[in-house]
Amino acid sequence: MDTKHLITFITFSEEKTYLKTSNKLNYAPSTLAEHILSLENELGVKLVEGKGKRTVLTESGEQFLNYARQIMATYKTACKAMSRLSSIKGTLRIMTVESLGLYSMATVFSKFMTQNPDITLSISIGNCNTIYEKLNNNEIDMAYIYDMNPIVHTDFLTTVLFKEPLCFTVAKTHPLAHKRTVTPEDFNNQTFILAQKDCYYSKAFSNLLHENHIVLKSKLELDSGNLIKKYVHSGYGITLLPYSVIKEELDAGSLSILKWSGEVWEAYAQVLTLKKEWMIPSIPALLHLSEAQSPHGFSK
Repeated sequence: MDTKHLITFITFSEEKTYLKTSNKLNYAPSTLAEHILSLENELGVKLVEGKGKRTVLTESGEQFLNYARQIMATYKTACKAMSRLSSIKGTLRIMTVESLGLYSMATVFSKFMTQNPDITLSISIGNCNTIYEKLNNNEIDMAYIYDMNPIVHTDFLTTVLFKEPLCFTVAKTHPLAHKRTVTPEDFNNQTFILAQKDCYYSKAFSNLLHENHIVLKSKLELDSGNLIKKYVHSGYGITLLPYSVIKEELDAGSLSILKWSGEVWEAYAQVLTLKKEWMIPSIPALLHLSEAQSPHGFSK
């Protein structure tokens, strides 16, 4: 049963003539007549009849009018309920690594909340192992992480937002800061300050040291990019961080990127969501904004 036909029938019962109904609904009188005829054929009864120069509801039409109004009332209630379900509101649970949440994605999250005042973002910081577990247990809705390659996983949907270089970084006063070319051998007997050992690039860095027979003087592992930068700024050692994390210090001239001679490593910023038949509307909305607001100059 077409709701347009029901609206025509109810409106005709109120306006009493096809002309007035036509003016109200912006349908041609012939179209209105077709709507009512379609209802009559579906129900198997006459709903309207001519009386002199007037067209009025039949007895069957009067009885059906109550049902038509009930159907339309239920339809409107259902539409409102579905609209509430499809609206962007409620709580969206996000876990991110600090280097993404604090730098590249901070503007995105702020803009999303401004555009959607009924949403609550619950953002927590975690490492990759924690993130995977929480996604699988449905404890979070979205995960923003870095990895050396796009993640392929049977349980997750992966969206690559952008990729950016990983940079060997030192204080301006570090002996390697002004060296024309830095090779792996230059890292012999140096101090490194890195993210914790389960960081996405830890294996690549360990392989670099092993393949080139490099022995570090010492290695400090910290779980905060800001803390790492403070140690590096004090001249304590060398670090390896995504470009976006050190951009502000580079612009201010307080840190320098080593002129690395080896292969450029890249960090893939990506969003993971659990594969589901249906997602709450806030997930694709934030995902779309995240893709649209990727940092300028970084490629996919």
